[in-house]
Amino acid sequence: MIYGDTSKHLIHVLENSEYEFYLTGSRYFGTSNPLSDWDFFAEETPQMKKFLIDLGFLPDHAAHDERVLRNHYGLYQSDIQPNILIYGLHQVHIQLVTEKYLEEKLEAQKFLLEQGIIKEIWEKTDGTMERKKKNHAAWDMAVLFVRRLHEPKPDQISSTGPKSKIHAGRKIQWSSES
Repeated sequence: MIYGDTSKHLIHVLENSEYEFYLTGSRYFGTSNPLSDWDFFAEETPQMKKFLIDLGFLPDHAAHDERVLRNHYGLYQSDIQPNILIYGLHQVHIQLVTEKYLEEKLEAQKFLLEQGIIKEIWEKTDGTMERKKKNHAAWDMAVLFVRRLHEPKPDQISSTGPKSKIHAGRKIQWSSES
């Protein structure tokens, strides 16, 4: 159990643990201020859950918009992103994600940072709710982009007969001889 009220001590404990935590949120994207909370994501395992609970983390009840299920699990849900279990303590929030989604999230986050998308949202919007909705939409878009990059290419798909794919509003045909 961590005693005291500083998130700085808690960050130190996380940094020195055996687990990997990936910084995200305003501190990662360069939009933080001195009062900003700390957001991380990590791989969801039974050991990770036990570690967080032993530190005093509790499921996060702070629902920010209609896409967050208001229940005792603090579960974030999106049509694009899988369920994310969020734990919070002393202004520190940790999203627990599956191993498969962890890789997608890392790539999506890198894309969002390199393109400056989150920073632009923060610069061009005023209200917290508007920012959060746009951030969620940007994350959904980035995850879809990453998934699309990893889809099998037409020449990697094996089946008989002609194949076709709709791309950018036009139909592309190619033969099965590749």
